[in-house]
Amino acid sequence: MVLVVAGKIEQWVDREKRILGPGDSAFIPADVVHASFNAGDLPAKIVAILGPCVGPNGYEVVDVANHAPWKTLRT
Repeated sequence: MVLVVAGKIEQWVDREKRILGPGDSAFIPADVVHASFNAGDLPAKIVAILGPCVGPNGYEVVDVANHAPWKTLRT
């Protein structure tokens, strides 16, 4: 889950984009491609709640930003 504390976030969950503001949140199911971007002029702050723990760091990152269709979704 991503919770916006301050600022404005462009939140992608799979191929769906939402703009989130303070107090808004997005649930991200396991194994779903997602990304968060600052969508405002001021710094943004989020709280990310990750679970369950996976891998030696407690989470795993699989970067698909340069793969289709993900590299063409955000313009």
